[in-house]
Amino acid sequence: MITWRYRLLLPALVAVLLTLPRSAATYPLYLLASLLLVDLGRLRRATLMVLVGGLVWFALAFYLQGPGVSVTALGLEVALVLPTLLFLAGAPVRLTAAQATQVVRLLNVLVAGFSFYHLLTLGFPLRLPYRDYLPDEYFGAYGVGGAQLVTLIGFFGLVAEQLSDRPGRGARLLALINFLLPSYIVGIVAGVAGLSLLVRRRPLLLAAGVLVIALPLAYALLRLDLVNTTLASEFGAHPKRLAFDTVLALYREQPATLLRGAGLGQFSSVPALWGSALLPSGHGVPPLPGLFASDYHYDYLGALLAVNEQDAFALSSSLNKPYNSYSTLLAEWGLVATLGFLVLLGRRFYQLRARLGPYSAVLFVTVMILYGGELWHDDLWLGFLLLGATGFRRAGHSPPAATARFAPVAPGLAGGSADRIGQKPPGGSTL
Repeated sequence: MITWRYRLLLPALVAVLLTLPRSAATYPLYLLASLLLVDLGRLRRATLMVLVGGLVWFALAFYLQGPGVSVTALGLEVALVLPTLLFLAGAPVRLTAAQATQVVRLLNVLVAGFSFYHLLTLGFPLRLPYRDYLPDEYFGAYGVGGAQLVTLIGFFGLVAEQLSDRPGRGARLLALINFLLPSYIVGIVAGVAGLSLLVRRRPLLLAAGVLVIALPLAYALLRLDLVNTTLASEFGAHPKRLAFDTVLALYREQPATLLRGAGLGQFSSVPALWGSALLPSGHGVPPLPGLFASDYHYDYLGALLAVNEQDAFALSSSLNKPYNSYSTLLAEWGLVATLGFLVLLGRRFYQLRARLGPYSAVLFVTVMILYGGELWHDDLWLGFLLLGATGFRRAGHSPPAATARFAPVAPGLAGGSADRIGQKPPGGSTL
């Protein structure tokens, strides 16, 4: 009875936790949602080795930094990146395929409900997005910048319905609305690029895709003409190129960082931005004891971020930010750890191919593009969705008989990690 109740309540609980309004108090709850997905009783030795090894590496690299770095920023970044690390390490989840789909469906219902409620406060349907206000206002309960998260939740909802044994038309339509309506262009491009891998298998998908993205695409072209170019004009290069220029400057002037990095949370990750005096504080996060941007942040990004003081919209677009996940990983983790991260990422999606089929490649391509747009490697929402996606299963695909050995632990729950059996161990403007 306890198991039945737990299995019934788990999808609802984690979905509610992940859709709470963003504030300092809710960030620990977002992390808790991911931890509730992980079946700690079935953590393998290889998984623990990856996690412990990573934490030891981070602690040692931080210890070697000397003064001018923030311990609080380090702790925050470890917490933010933990769900992604759990995914990379192959941590087993306690979700059946049906539960995994249910979680994403509930997420889409909740963020759509909050989003439409907010639109009503703006005068919807008499006043319409695209025409009377920016579609960025379709942001769930997350506030400014939340449209990006809604787009991501919608995309994973589409994938979940395509893989489900019992896809719901209403659920698919709602996921599509969440994916497209916020008009997070980078996210839409990433998702469409990933789904384009299926065109050969399902040619009708291409025709449908062209129709459904026509409006957001037209809007994207308009937005591209309006993108603020202050940063590019000031420094003579695209902001994403400037992101890697800062990393090269760091390596050149401080060669040791090539191996150990500048330390988690010390360069351009989310905690570094929260603690920066050059940017507004992020999403209600209060001044925490010991939280500040390190010398690395100011020495290499200070001049770039200072344009925000001259032009409040200079860094408003994702395309204008002089950092992304790749540049941040290289700067904070070092070259060796970054390569290890990317290898584990590719390997994890490769392992999931037996369970997800071609959708494993779809998710991989989507994530890789997202990482190039902004900070997603330390995003609690993307980490959660990746963990949850390990519970998806292709329609008509049954887990290997070997999973029966987990039946005494929790009947019906072993399917969430069938892909790992018998294999070697291994998240302002929305443009």
